[in-house]
Amino acid sequence: MDEWRLETSDLHLPLRPSWRCCDDGMDWPCAVYKRRLWLRSSFRQERVARWMTRWMRQARPELDGSAEVLFARFVGWVLAGPLPLPLVVPPVRFGNEPGA
Repeated sequence: MDEWRLETSDLHLPLRPSWRCCDDGMDWPCAVYKRRLWLRSSFRQERVARWMTRWMRQARPELDGSAEVLFARFVGWVLAGPLPLPLVVPPVRFGNEPGA
């Protein structure tokens, strides 16, 4: 498995022409894809921006919305930097539970 796949083996690619994530149904790019892209690009902002600009050009004819809206969705988030990794909290075990 590629190291950039992070927490799941799902692809999290866009379903076209709706541009929603094929795995979680969120507007694409979804949070999982964004995290993977940061990791895959070695956290280089210019690489992520370049990659997402290419995706934005492909999406433009298929999505409604102004250039500003599309830019915010596909490239604007890159300016804020990498997304934090999801917080994983281990379950709390109480003394009276099996296996505790």
